[in-house]
Amino acid sequence: MTADPAEIGRLVRLRVGDLTRCLRRTFAPDAWPRLRLVLDEDGTAAAAAGVAEPGDDTEVAVRVRAGEIVARADGRGATHTIATDETRV
Repeated sequence: MTADPAEIGRLVRLRVGDLTRCLRRTFAPDAWPRLRLVLDEDGTAAAAAGVAEPGDDTEVAVRVRAGEIVARADGRGATHTIATDETRV
């Protein structure tokens, strides 16, 4: 989340593009994990995750299973918490 999604979105697209080009030269296509990166420039995903006022300091992560949010974490390290804490499932 950011106060300037247009600027940050362009930067993220540039960096992710660079990273994926490097990784595709290194790993076979069947070795790639299933990952979906969503760039939410209009705040739709933030609203669905329950973030009323996203900003530059917002850190929220959700785990989605079968199209439903099954776990949520807020604050610094939210993504790590969701990825490693199985009790939040």
